[in-house]
Amino acid sequence: ETSLDVTVQFVVQEERLGMAHALGLAASMIDGPFVLSACDSLKPVEHVAALLEAGSGADGALSLMDVSLERVSTAAPVEMDEDCVISRIVEKPAAEDAPSNTVSLPLYCLPHRVLDLLAGQGPSARGEYELQDAIQALIDEGSRIVGVKTDQRLQVSTPEDLLDLNLRFLDESPGGRVPETIPDGTIIQGPVWIDDGVTLGSNCRIGPDVVLERGCVLGSGVQITRSMVLRNALVPGGLEIDGQVVTGE
Repeated sequence: ETSLDVTVQFVVQEERLGMAHALGLAASMIDGPFVLSACDSLKPVEHVAALLEAGSGADGALSLMDVSLERVSTAAPVEMDEDCVISRIVEKPAAEDAPSNTVSLPLYCLPHRVLDLLAGQGPSARGEYELQDAIQALIDEGSRIVGVKTDQRLQVSTPEDLLDLNLRFLDESPGGRVPETIPDGTIIQGPVWIDDGVTLGSNCRIGPDVVLERGCVLGSGVQITRSMVLRNALVPGGLEIDGQVVTGE
């Protein structure tokens, strides 16, 4: 765990009316250029650094990715020139109306001005407030918005996504992490990651591809593979678990 010396402020969005609506609720807390990101969409740190650098040399920057034509109508495709300056962004167009198959991901470096534009914006035909409309208004005013491409994005919206993310983490952590003392009869087959404060029963078979978070308890005789046990969860003795995310609820 890491302790960060930061102050966290938040607002509650009572209705799901889109990212732009949520941003508008937090507008009073923002006093300059800012970074906006969806919490369920992860990108490599190198890409985030490149986006910040690009944003510092322009009025704003968008994270971009090339997708298949079939996915264009579920995203926000952009039109841009050879210098990656964006001239058009469209939210969820019909595939035949899309300006390209390069789409905006939910990671943005934006100027404070976009908040003023959001304030005068109404809901779209979908009933949501579209951030892309405000970004297009910025562009139409003459703001220089650039794009930075990535070919890596991790979505964390479902238990399956969370499991896949942690298995990737294991692949990047050679040897994993196991306790110094292992109960009698328990066999651990890596890669696995076992936090401090995990209680293991005897005669368990753990791994490969298992993450056990702090405070969880495995009863005797548990067999677990390709799974994740979240904090303070209890796994009763004798269970066989494969491909699951086990919660404390």
